[in-house]
Amino acid sequence: MIAHADNRLFDSCYDLDSHLRSMTAAMPIEIDNMPKDQFLNTPQSTLISHYSEKFTIEPLTIYEDRMEQKEPVERNIDVSGDRNRVAASMRGKSPMWVKGVTIEIELPFSGDPRLWTLNPNIYLSINPHGRILITPGHNFGKLLIAYDVTIDSDPSNLKNELNKNLDSIKQYLEISGNQVRDYNASLPGIARQVVLAREKRIEKEASIVKFLDLPIKRKDGTPNFERVPIQKRIIRPLPPVPKKGFIAEPGICDADYEAMLNLIRHAGTSFEKTPNTFGVHNEEELRDIVIAQLNTIYEGGAKAEAFNKKGKTDILLSVDGRSAFIAECKIWRGEKEFLEAIDQLLGYLTWRDCKTALIIFNKHNKEFSKILSQIQAIVEK
Repeated sequence: MIAHADNRLFDSCYDLDSHLRSMTAAMPIEIDNMPKDQFLNTPQSTLISHYSEKFTIEPLTIYEDRMEQKEPVERNIDVSGDRNRVAASMRGKSPMWVKGVTIEIELPFSGDPRLWTLNPNIYLSINPHGRILITPGHNFGKLLIAYDVTIDSDPSNLKNELNKNLDSIKQYLEISGNQVRDYNASLPGIARQVVLAREKRIEKEASIVKFLDLPIKRKDGTPNFERVPIQKRIIRPLPPVPKKGFIAEPGICDADYEAMLNLIRHAGTSFEKTPNTFGVHNEEELRDIVIAQLNTIYEGGAKAEAFNKKGKTDILLSVDGRSAFIAECKIWRGEKEFLEAIDQLLGYLTWRDCKTALIIFNKHNKEFSKILSQIQAIVEK
């Protein structure tokens, strides 16, 4: 019996580590070459998922339960290289023909066909053999394993040789699969780093970080708080490059954000100085007072119980129907409910919301300083 002239598997001039590194290096190039408008309009999570899936490699899997033997083909077999045949060894390089058959076994597989030829990072003493038939454009096909068997061969030898070849294939698939799975697991982290890096580069460009002329209108005679310039963020659908150009989202600059927070703090100071007046109010009523304070400065912009993303947020300040500032109001009832309030607030935000606040009223705890000392550690958690 002679193994047919199939290709040696997992045995080429290319190794799997080099291939995986080249795939990893290609991801930043592709993300950076994505049109800027398209990139900026696509949610960060969508970009990460898209490129992680695109560069994912499907490990090879064989299906032994569907292995089939093709009809044997009669042929003359040259056994001159068989050292177990005395007559053949004496003839040297001259052919010695013996009647026999070629037996071919089909073994279905799925996964990236390129993996059959790439050397994994652990080498075994024997490389398995086989010939790959693939369906173009699909990650499945058949592995053909062929043997030339003379009529005087022991049939059990064929079974042993096939099992030995299959065992070697499965060993290589496990080694190769582990490498590929480690690579796939790293892709979301790599994609996130690349996406964040490009976002930072774009944010540094003057045309992106420039504050657009979208102030929130103030009433005449109000205290000297500066207007709130709005920074716009780009919106574009993912697959097509947008035809209408750059469209930005509102974003409050840090100085104006601090001005709004100071206004809210002033309202809180009023609550503290006149507890008999404000202590009787519940959470919703205190929230409405804060909104009234905001609306004395920003003309009708602040609203209560406004829908944004997953639910109704307590305070929403919007410009032209687009969220500019979101806040949630809660009465302090301990660490657990405080953490839940943070999750609730984050659930209202979209990836474009850049300024927010969690307003906590303390009505039932005398040790207020102790609560303040805990807040930093709790928020970090």
